[in-house]
Amino acid sequence: MHYYIVPGYGGTPDAAWYAWLKGGIKENTGSPVTIIDVPKTQMADSNVWQTVLEQTIDVNQSICLIAHSFGCYNSLRFIMDNEVRPDALLMVGAFAQPLTVYPELTPALSQHQLDFNKLRRLIRNGLVLTALDDPVVPWMQAQKIAENLRLDVLIKASGGHFVGRRAPLVAQALQAVVREIDVNNS
Repeated sequence: MHYYIVPGYGGTPDAAWYAWLKGGIKENTGSPVTIIDVPKTQMADSNVWQTVLEQTIDVNQSICLIAHSFGCYNSLRFIMDNEVRPDALLMVGAFAQPLTVYPELTPALSQHQLDFNKLRRLIRNGLVLTALDDPVVPWMQAQKIAENLRLDVLIKASGGHFVGRRAPLVAQALQAVVREIDVNNS
């Protein structure tokens, strides 16, 4: 399986827990891992994200998408628009509604509505991770996405927006999602 890490708004391949998780996946599984790199100057434009995702992700192989924040919305849009069936999906700090802290994302979120009925048919295995103390994305938004997709949601008491030292929580959530693939394939 090829793992793709889709950073959040303003995220670079070496930011947050992305590189740390990439190293852990490679060490533990030997699987290829790619961190998506969206030009920082164009990060508020969801169409740019779609182009980068389409050019980077090989949908003709087994894939796991690991998305953070605005990367979750863009991953869902990628799945929906391209009818991609990921083997696993982990969304961390997911949202699909405008945020007061990032009003510059509102046009992208308003222009491209997600079709949760279609997404439910395409996503067979996934988990949403959020925290009650997230200062960026209210946990209720992440829970709503999980409900709309009929995915499990893991709500931690603390974790913030899952940057920096919160990486082990992300790795544990990923292990749960990948373990579910093994269970479903047994």
